[in-house]
Amino acid sequence: MQRSNRNSHASRCCASRAVVLSATLCILAASLMPCIATADGVSGYVDVLYNSFDSETTDALGNVSRLESTGIGQRYSLTFTSHLAPYVRIYATGFFDKVDSTSVSNGTRSESTTTSLVPTVDLTLRSPIYTAGIKYSRRTDSFTTNGSPTATDIQENYQGLLGWKPPEVDLPSFQLRVVRTHVFDQERVRQNTIVDTAALTVNYAPTNTVSLNYRPTYTDAINKLNGLETETTTHAGFVRYADRFLRDRVTISTGYNVSYSELKVSVSGTGSVDTELVPFSGLSSIDDSPANDALNPNPALIDGNLSASAGINIGLPPPGGDLRERNIGLDFSVRKEVNRLLLWVDRPLPAAIAGSFSWSIYTSTDNQNWSFLTTVFPAPFGTFENNFEITFSPVTTRYLKVAVKPLSATVIGASGFPDIFVTELQAFSRQSADQVRGTTSSSSRIFDFDGRALLLASGPTLYYHVSYFLQKTGPPDAQRWTLANGLQATHRFNRVFSGSAGVGRDDYFDAVTGGMAYWATASLDAVPLRALRHTFLYSGRIDKSDTGGYKTNTYYLNNDLQVYSGVQMTLSGGLSDRVEDTGKSSESTDLKASATIQPHRTLGLNYFVSSISTESSGGGGPDSFSRRTDSSASVSYFPVATLYLTAGRTVVSDPERTLRTQNYGLNWSPSLGSTLQFSFSYTESVSNEDNAKNKTMGPTVQWRFARNAYLNASYVLFRTTSDISSADSTALTANVRATF
Repeated sequence: MQRSNRNSHASRCCASRAVVLSATLCILAASLMPCIATADGVSGYVDVLYNSFDSETTDALGNVSRLESTGIGQRYSLTFTSHLAPYVRIYATGFFDKVDSTSVSNGTRSESTTTSLVPTVDLTLRSPIYTAGIKYSRRTDSFTTNGSPTATDIQENYQGLLGWKPPEVDLPSFQLRVVRTHVFDQERVRQNTIVDTAALTVNYAPTNTVSLNYRPTYTDAINKLNGLETETTTHAGFVRYADRFLRDRVTISTGYNVSYSELKVSVSGTGSVDTELVPFSGLSSIDDSPANDALNPNPALIDGNLSASAGINIGLPPPGGDLRERNIGLDFSVRKEVNRLLLWVDRPLPAAIAGSFSWSIYTSTDNQNWSFLTTVFPAPFGTFENNFEITFSPVTTRYLKVAVKPLSATVIGASGFPDIFVTELQAFSRQSADQVRGTTSSSSRIFDFDGRALLLASGPTLYYHVSYFLQKTGPPDAQRWTLANGLQATHRFNRVFSGSAGVGRDDYFDAVTGGMAYWATASLDAVPLRALRHTFLYSGRIDKSDTGGYKTNTYYLNNDLQVYSGVQMTLSGGLSDRVEDTGKSSESTDLKASATIQPHRTLGLNYFVSSISTESSGGGGPDSFSRRTDSSASVSYFPVATLYLTAGRTVVSDPERTLRTQNYGLNWSPSLGSTLQFSFSYTESVSNEDNAKNKTMGPTVQWRFARNAYLNASYVLFRTTSDISSADSTALTANVRATF
């Protein structure tokens, strides 16, 4: 039996070598082909990938677990483009990906094969007036493990496009897009869903100051396995007006947005329906204290663009990079019930990468104090769509967020994913079909106005600013509005001093509370020398609402000094206080200092230190005090054009832990413009939390052996020790690519 296993393993190794050899020959042949420089023609690439990972982990009881894994991948892409006539283009592409993986976990062997085949054909007419096109694509994903029957999932996509844009004529333009998506498994027993969508967009700008938009959409989704059908009809549009008066002394902008959506559910079996919740704003931050972290607005998280980055990277941080949690959230404006999130990223992820993330769910009433709800691990990642599905028990809240650590270097294949950008966060309320059977509707109306008037133009400048925002949604009926009035003045006193000041009042109302606030701001700039600048800032606010009030004041001083060319220093500090009607008071200080020194063009030195402390008392609660300090120092040395050296050290300390990190790096090439590049990095971090110590080191090589072909290879060693466990791991990755 053992001989049979050895023979089987040997045959698999021979087969793998044959795959690598044949693919490598294809790459060598492709690298010798001439590059095609014309817009029409054939292009493509061939990839061969190899990775191996070995790990040994020992827990606190001395139990040892071992994992060995190997993966061999091959990718082929071929693209044909041709202009059949003026404005008419045909685009055809084919993509094939195959990965053979083998892993041995504590003596248990597992083998799997994953393949993807994606042909696409796109015929488009695009003239200055007309746009028309048809597109077809089919993606087939197959997976088999340990000789089990192959599981095959298929997605077929049909698209049609028709558009008209009149040139230099005051007539509306329109674009109609129809899409059919059919997702099913080969046997049609696990999934079989057809989604038909028709979307029309009409834009009209009768004048330079007026614009109108109308967007009706119809979607029909049928689940053939349980007989569930949902029909969604949406009408959305806006009208906008913006203009300037009195020689641009007065500017106004106003708009009205309206949307109406109708959902019809019919079902002959069982199933569930997801109702998407429209958030008021997207939120995000990077912070290791998710329980008391105020998130900042991030409109890109809810703009409907599923491919453009929202500025949040959960990929593998570089040595010495930011390892803090990424907080990604939503503000619904009013309390809503939610139990499902879709978090979209900008690329497909293999199972090992997607399954390594742990998602912590938090809720809040004020975007300041957060309550932990649950942890989801792992979250399923879409087969055909680049999103994580995060489901949890229903919760009713205004603010909701997920907190996630960036990709860990100990995950198999992590080095190939330095960038995984979050693009969108969607929230849903999933209910059984019986609960929502029939027809339901919802609507939203938003009115906004923004006006600005220049009252004084000579000497001090004085502006008056007014803005109004009104949102009505239903059912259930909810209303939210804000009215802001303010005066803003700026003035240059002399060559050295300049400043600005503002005062205003905000009135607001939403489903939870209503109130008003007075605010004031001031700034003073002093530039006595070209190389020296002082800036003082103040802001204060008195807020009174139905649920309570508070007063805040913030003072901040910043000093910039350029001692001489190549030496820059900054020293800043701030103080803020907050007093609530409940008697609770808090005070925080923020001190920062930094220096950048370049004594020679080949040498750079950087130093940074900061301290943030917060103290609170009163209000019937316990007194508290916390302080976080950060310090970092780095040096970079460029002795010759082909050698670059870096070193750095960072210390982060807060009430929960102290983390010390040091990193070193080297980049070298034999000569300028060399086709060979070599780099080496070493990172070590030590934390007093469980006495954890992590070391990561390894080289990376890139060799461009032909004009259109290159080799990337890296070898990384990991060592982790703590009071809980210890682990030693090695990872080898290599990738050869040729384009033509």
